Parts: sequence; C-alpha cells; structure tokens
Amino acid sequence: MTKTVPSPAHDDRFGSSLLPRYRAAVLPQWADRNEHLNNSYYLVAVQGAYIAALQQWRGEADKERSSTGNFTMQSLVTHLRELRLGAGLLIVPRLLAVDEKRTHVLIELYNEDKGFLGAVIEKTSINVIRGRPPKVANFSDEMRERLQAVAAAHADAAMPAGVRPVLALNPRSQG
Repeated sequence: MTKTVPSPAHDDRFGSSLLPRYRAAVLPQWADRNEHLNNSYYLVAVQGAYIAALQQWRGEADKERSSTGNFTMQSLVTHLRELRLGAGLLIVPRLLAVDEKRTHVLIELYNEDKGFLGAVIEKTSINVIRGRPPKVANFSDEMRERLQAVAAAHADAAMPAGVRPVLALNPRSQG
C-alpha cells in the first residue's frame, strides 16, 4: 500500500483533494473464480489504509506501537460496482465524526484505472488502552482535539454522488 497526498489546490474525478489517498491492487488471493474482488475481501483491501489514516489522524503515525489503539465496533460495505483482479485501487478515507472515545470513518474504494467508485465502507471504532484485557478509554485531550480538527477539515469535502453515511458514531444511542 502506498500513500499519496494530492495538491490541496484542486479536486479531481476521485473527489476532494482534502482527503488522504492510498493505493493498492486487487490481488489474486482476493479474487473469486470470476476474477472479481470477493465480497469478503473488501474490508481486507482497505484495512491498511484505514489503520494508516487513523494513526496519522491520532498523531501516532511515527510510533511503531502506541499504548492506545482502536477496536472496530461496526463495519458496513456497500458494493456499487465490481472490482476485478489486478485493478488499481484508490482508497480515500475520511473522518466523519469523533466523540470522547469513538471515531466514524467512511472509506471510498475506487477503481483508479477505470475511474469509478466500486464501494463505500463505513467503520466505527472505539479507543482502547492496550493490555490484557484491553480497556476502553477516552481519547487524551490532545488526541481528541487532533481528531476534531481532522473531522472539521474533512466536513468540507463533498461526498460522492448518491453516498450517505448510514452508521451511527455511538450505536447504543440509537433508539
């Protein structure tokens, strides 16, 4: 997986240049017998970019291992178009929301070669202190402020046409 950061001066066919971009490709072990990205591998395809983006946003990108981390609470994959074996993938994560201990991320998964949006993945996660057992914890004030600033900047980036987030930041607060 490689990361690129486009110039903040423009948007392109893949959306807002405010958002980080990561690249990967559909690997043979991810493809089904029809050479399509198998549905179970969409989350695998974006995981490295998701973790790298969270580490960057949390201020932990330069740490080999932090004393805190995140546990995924929810994942939702919305398949829009088929992604085929060997396709170049452009992975564009955005931080939608943050509270005292949770994040809500939306990830656009493009076929970069052909220029279309193949899927949208949403994930919510909760902050934990690593250990045995891990313990849910609020973000430090510094980390929460960093995350809030990222979410505010990402709020200015237009959503792809027809895409609306579905998951709630705190699923327990839903009726």
